Amino acid sequence: MATEIEEINNTVSPYFSVLEDTSAKDRPAKRRAIDGIKKSYSQVKSPSVANGLIENTTYSLLICVKSEIESVRETSVHILKSLIAINDKEPIQETTLVTILKAADKRLDQSIEHTEEIRVVWMELVIMLLELQSSNIKAAHFMDILQTAVKDPFSEVQKLASNLLCLFTIKYPKMVDYACNRMIEYVILLLLHKHTTIRSSGIKAMEAVLLTCAKGFHLLFEYNEDLDKQPIIPSLIYDPSALVRQQLFTTLGNLLCEWSPRDRYEHGDKILPVILSGAFDELPAVESACQSALTRVADICVHDLHDAEILKEIPIDASVRKTIGLKHLVHICYDGSLNYLLDKSTDFVVSRQITNLSALKLFLEYASADDLVRTFDKLMNCLVLVFSSSHAADSDVFEILSIISNQLHVIDIYLDILLPKLDPWYLNEEISNFPAEVVITTVITFLEYLITVTEVSAHSTDRIKKALQRPHFENYKNRLSSKTKQSIAALNENVVL
Repeated sequence: MATEIEEINNTVSPYFSVLEDTSAKDRPAKRRAIDGIKKSYSQVKSPSVANGLIENTTYSLLICVKSEIESVRETSVHILKSLIAINDKEPIQETTLVTILKAADKRLDQSIEHTEEIRVVWMELVIMLLELQSSNIKAAHFMDILQTAVKDPFSEVQKLASNLLCLFTIKYPKMVDYACNRMIEYVILLLLHKHTTIRSSGIKAMEAVLLTCAKGFHLLFEYNEDLDKQPIIPSLIYDPSALVRQQLFTTLGNLLCEWSPRDRYEHGDKILPVILSGAFDELPAVESACQSALTRVADICVHDLHDAEILKEIPIDASVRKTIGLKHLVHICYDGSLNYLLDKSTDFVVSRQITNLSALKLFLEYASADDLVRTFDKLMNCLVLVFSSSHAADSDVFEILSIISNQLHVIDIYLDILLPKLDPWYLNEEISNFPAEVVITTVITFLEYLITVTEVSAHSTDRIKKALQRPHFENYKNRLSSKTKQSIAALNENVVL
């Protein structure tokens, strides 16, 4: 072995001498020299010989990668990469590994290595070192490279950065836990990429990081000041690529299923409304992925209840398990999820507003009466706002009212919210943010619907009539449509008991 290494070193030594000059002078001689080195090293088959050559010639090869001749630089990296591959898992000295990784970090800087394809080879080399030599290298060296690679303008380098990040989570889980926020910042750069394949690889990296440590998850739902970008996950719901959307919803479902109960319910209030929104995607494949995710998550929640001895036995019927599981998840995640869905239900883009209202409907189907009562003011005020702003979502608003009325049957709780909106102080446009006739029309329309789906007592009837017969109400009648006037007359005379 020593003899073989010595023979190869003696053969390549003159070639390296030629290549010590990194200028573009004497191109033919330098090309012959690098080809001679490549030919000599191509005969190496033994890991131990490759190991010896790595230790002996890394310094010389790292001089060659600085050459002004592109082919010399590229061939030098390929030679080093092939030696590392042959070396396999034979331990390489830490000092040598650090030297190689520092050189890689430097050469991955596009201002230093202009050729994109050579930067790709450097990334392949780094991934190989992480795969084969991670036990001999500190994680920090790869962190520096990740920081450089995720910002590379060449998509192939960024794709490899995603692969490196996924592998990093396997090799250094403790570092991921320690630097989770930093990992997520790298992921965000990938998720914002203009190319579908990079966003897709970014979702894979996101899953790998968050399955290792969920601590940085919140960053995906926050405004990014450094990049001046809106929260990334809510934006990906409407990604132009169906592949990205489908992968996103599947991954979020995987996270909820694979996380510990603590992480599942801590972050479920952010994930649940996103998956619910995806359940109304225009493409059946994406919609199906969301429904599948909801079913899987519901099953996990049922097992959580069983493990906690809240549920004595797990139901055999899949639909029963789904109902029980989602009711539990909705209850635990209710406040955060509701706030998200109410906020998104006022989106100025009508198609998105409709999607979020549909998600809200599905969410409320699994809500408990106690949760509905506790947040009733907030919920009703949002529905009034949505209905007053645009009539594109009228049917969705009434469907939501119907779902609520299935659990809250008595009309008085609705009157407590709606009738004060007919008071003089509220009809002032500065208070309601809408013209008085819009507010009145909304309240009357709601009342007209609610008396058909709730229990209306004589006392409730009197409350409605008194509100409609107050003197100040006459001041606005000329601004109302004939339909609204007819509805007011009907409510005054024929409130359904």
